[in-house]
This record gives sequence, C-alpha cells and structure tokens, in this order.
Amino acid sequence: MTQPTALRPAHGGASPHKSDRRMQSLADGMPQPAWMSGADGRIDYCNASWFDYTGIAREAGLDDAWLHTLHADDRERCTAGWAQARQSGKGLELEYRCWHAASQAWRWVRSRSMPVYDETATVAMWFTSSTEVVVIQPGIMPPTGGVDETRELAAVNRHLMGTLRERDAVIDKYEQQTAHLGEVIATQSQLAQAELDLDDFMRIVVERMLKLTPATGAVVELADGDEMVYRAASGVVAPYVGLRLAIAGSLSGLCVRTGNILESPDTMLDARVDKAACRKINAMSMVVTPLVESGIVVGVLKILADKPFAFSPADTHTLQLMAGLIGAAVGHQLSFETKQMLLEERTAALRALEAEVARRRASEERTRLIIESSGEAFLSMDLDGLITDWNRQAEQTFGWTRAEVLGRPLADVLIPVALRDAYAGALAQFLQAVEGQALSQRMELVSQTLARGEIPIEMSITAIRSGPTYLFSAFLRDISERKREEERLRHMADHDMLTGLPNRRAFTMAVTQGLARANRINRELALMFLDLDGFKAVNDQHGHDAGDVLLRQFSSRIISSVRQCDVVCRLGGDEFVVLLEGLGDGGQDAAVVAQKIIAQMKLPFTLPEVTVHVTTSIGISLYAPHSGASADVLLAQADDALYAAKRAGKNRYAYAGDETAII
Repeated sequence: MTQPTALRPAHGGASPHKSDRRMQSLADGMPQPAWMSGADGRIDYCNASWFDYTGIAREAGLDDAWLHTLHADDRERCTAGWAQARQSGKGLELEYRCWHAASQAWRWVRSRSMPVYDETATVAMWFTSSTEVVVIQPGIMPPTGGVDETRELAAVNRHLMGTLRERDAVIDKYEQQTAHLGEVIATQSQLAQAELDLDDFMRIVVERMLKLTPATGAVVELADGDEMVYRAASGVVAPYVGLRLAIAGSLSGLCVRTGNILESPDTMLDARVDKAACRKINAMSMVVTPLVESGIVVGVLKILADKPFAFSPADTHTLQLMAGLIGAAVGHQLSFETKQMLLEERTAALRALEAEVARRRASEERTRLIIESSGEAFLSMDLDGLITDWNRQAEQTFGWTRAEVLGRPLADVLIPVALRDAYAGALAQFLQAVEGQALSQRMELVSQTLARGEIPIEMSITAIRSGPTYLFSAFLRDISERKREEERLRHMADHDMLTGLPNRRAFTMAVTQGLARANRINRELALMFLDLDGFKAVNDQHGHDAGDVLLRQFSSRIISSVRQCDVVCRLGGDEFVVLLEGLGDGGQDAAVVAQKIIAQMKLPFTLPEVTVHVTTSIGISLYAPHSGASADVLLAQADDALYAAKRAGKNRYAYAGDETAII
C-alpha cells in the first residue's frame, strides 16, 4: 500500500473573494475534513483537518491531484458522481476509501457536497465535508476517539452557534434601523408632498415622534412674547394643546434663548425644569430642539418619556430631522432641491441597509448549508422543549422529516415513554447547570426512531442565552454499533470462546461473591471440579475439531444437570467447574448433582463421522459459612479431590479432605 501523491494547500495563489472568506472561516472551524470547489469542480481550498487526515504536504501542487487520495477502485465512481452533480447542480453524497495518514491505511469515509448559490441563483462554488464511516469487523477493535470527537463536535457547535448569534443580532439591528428610517422617509415624503396647513403639519410630526422614538409624549411649542404656547401635542401631553407657560424657568424657554439642543436624562435631578409639571405628566426624561425660521428660533420640538435615560443619540437625531421639517414649514425656507437631496440620501441609506440585510440573510443560508452537510444529526429547541430546527441527517437517523417534527416537543419525538421522566430530570439538571454558566454537556441516552425502534445515541447539547430565555442546539450520533461492539468485548472478556460459558476470570468473581452470600445467609456452598476421562484420546484419534464438538456437548450436559441459578464455567482444556450455592446439606446436595452429571456423561457423544463414549471425574470441596476459606483454597481442594477420583478408577466423584469418600 502506497501513500497518495501530496497536494499543495489552497492558501497559495490568488486571494479568495471576500464572500468566499466567510465559507473558508466556517470550513476552518469544522473538526472534520472539508474543502471548497469552484463551479467547475476544481478544488481551491482545503481546511487544516483535511491536510491532517490525508497527510498531504501543504507545499505541493493542488490541481486535480486530490484524486490520488482516493482508492484506485473508487476513483472512476467518484469522478462520475462528481461530474453528474456539477451538471445537475444538486447536492452529492458519496462513500469511498480515503488515505488516512495517521494509520497508514485506507479508510471508508462519507462526503457530502452542497452547491452554494450567488445572488443570481447560479452555482458559485461547492462546499464539501466528510466524516469517517465506522465499519467494525470481527476481531478488530474500534478506534477510541470519543473524547476527541466530542471536542470536535463542541468546537463545531460553538462556531456555528456564534455565527448564528452574530447573524441574528445584525439582522435585528438592521431591520430595526430599516423600519425606523422607512418611517422617517415616509413622514418626510408625506409632509413634503401634502398640502397641509401649519397645524395639521405639526400634528402629523408629533404623532410620528411616538412611533420613531420611545417617547410617551411629543409637543411643538411656539414662542409668543414671554410665553411658550402648546400648538400641537401627542401622547400624555395631547390634552394640553393651547397651554401657555412662561419662557423663564422652563427647559423649552432655555432652548429658545440659547438655540441649542437640550437634554434632561433625569428630570428629577435637573434644576432647569419644572419638577412639579414633570411629575404631573410623568415626564422622567426629555429632549428639546429649537425650531428655526430665517435664522431665528421661533419655538421648540420636545419629546418626553416616563423613564429616565430613555433617549439615545439616534432619537435626538430623529428629533432634529423632524424639527427641521417644522422649521421649513413655518418659515417656508426649505427649498425643493434641499428636500429632494435629503430624500435621495435617506433612500440611498435605506437601500444600503436593505442590501446589508440581504447579504446577512445569504450568509445565514450558507451557514444552513454547512449544518445540512454535516454528518451528524442536528436539532435545536426552545426553552419549552419544542423543536425549532432539524437537519437532513436527523431525518435519516430518526426517520421523521423536518416538517413532521418542527414545533413538537423533543421528548414526544425522540424519548421513549418509559424514559421521559428521567429525561425531564436530566434536562432540569442541565438548566440548573446553565445558570451556573456550564453551557455545554455531552450525554448518552436511549432514543426512539420511526422505523428502527429504540437506539442508543450520544448527544452534545449547548445552551445559548437569548434575552431572558435560552435556546438549545444539539448534535446527535447513533452509537448502536459502538454499544454492540462494547458489549461483545465485555462478553469476550468474561466468557469462553468455544463453549460460551463464563471463563476463569468470571469464575473467580462468581466464587468471591458466592462466599460473601454464603456467610450472609448462613448456607453452605459447594465447588465441583470436572474433567473428561479419555479426552486426549479423542483429540489424538479424531482431531481437534472433533474434540471441540465434544467439549461443547460436554458443557451442555453439565448445564442441563444443574439448577438455573448454579454457575458453570470452563477453566481451559477439558477442565470445568460448577458452583452450587444455598445448600442445606452441602455434601448430600453436591452428591445429587454429581450423580446426575456422571449419568449424563455415560450417554454416547455423537461427533462428526464418529460416536464416542467418555466419562467424567469430579472433585468436590465444601464451604461452611464463616469458615474463612478463600476461592483459591476451595478450587485447589476440589482439584485434589478430582485427581483422587481419577486414581480410584475415574467415572466417579470424590470429596476434598476425605480419601475414603470416593463414589
């Protein structure tokens, strides 16, 4: 087996397009091998995991040499599939053997290639990721990478969730700004084109200020001698239209005198305002801007709110814009050209914001493609446990389509009925841990599927704070094969390969536990040591295969002669032991079992092409409660008794420590 030709990393050559850098960043955050291709299918970027997996030199040429990482028997099929995907513009999933540098071997992997479209719905590039397909063969230990895989999943999860949070925050921000600017432009357009008298003009402005800012009230005050007159008002000050206040001692009067925008973040701490009047209308904060006609301040536009520090710089800017409109209406000073230019500028700004929102949404689509191309099942849910996302791998793993599960409780979909209470408890513990900032957790649990029944899965779950609540995302993996292999290995460690009986290791544990039970319940215990009389002759005359058949039949007859609660083990060769517990009269009870076994062995054994007759000899050691004998001592005593039975002529049993008790 030879190593494939080395490739050059895609970091060389021309710099990637700005839109491609986003995809490269996502690829770099993935723990599994990933690469990007142009619309023509030529690979132009591979992440670090790909180079580490294949062992490709980062200084070598790229081009089409990546084919050499594929097994020769798989190249034609992969090339044909790749060509068909480019022609159809649809995603592609392939399984093939790929060179694995660390093990110096070919390994089966599954890759998913997803098309990435540009603004014209044309395929701009392809994004591919791959995961290793675990194929467990008899006698081959599976790779142990659970911790690393979990860390990789956690890294992918953190990266993708960070991207989603960033995208959501930016889209919310720009949508808010877009809506706000749209209101401003709509107001400006309406006022610029409508034929309204001055009072209607000002009324529209103060009403719109309640929509454009967090104000609870807005008012236009015009100066009339030493007084300020409420000419238009909305919100909490709407009933006060026509009210007259002295210019002196008010924030509005000070604004008229200075010609400056004045802010009072907390009116209860501001000596410039009339605190009694503010309490009457619950004005805890306010902003006042001058209205100018022909360079002279003729009044103010004021907004107020029921909370301190309610207004942002953006609100102040909006107030200035509206004040400018009122000043223009009052003084007829704002020319058509100036209004047109302002409208065009605001329209251009709106279009720029719309383009940014569209770009962010396109980024969201690309992120979605990454999730869809992942080899792991992915889901997300809200704090109520309702599923909010479900990728294609989740459909394949569990059987339900995305449309079937969205909005349903996760427990109803994935958790067996008998385990839902335990699941609820585990989720409650996780939420408690979340409060302590432990935001990620890996757990193993049993899940139900639509068609395959219950399967064991591994779940890596992450909580993300969203305002006062949390959102949860999880990657899930079917670990049925791993569990079956673990069970097989555990069984192999404790059982004899030929007969399937517990082995010496399991026997030692069984005797130790049996002695403890005998002491606890104050009942005797017997240990029987057996072997086959004449086994070597069968092996020599008829071969080892016939001997193996004989041993399996011998073990079956022992099992049929004892109780279901008794333990039968094979120590090796033709040596077997039987552990009898809970005996009232150990010697008599053991004798009954020994006689049954000896009688069973007198029957002929049918082997391939021959029938043989063999017998068994048995040595018995007895344990009296609290006598202090160990498992090793009992086994040695039974062994000595076995050889005493053989010396006495075989096909009989003997008791340890009693040379005369040979039957």
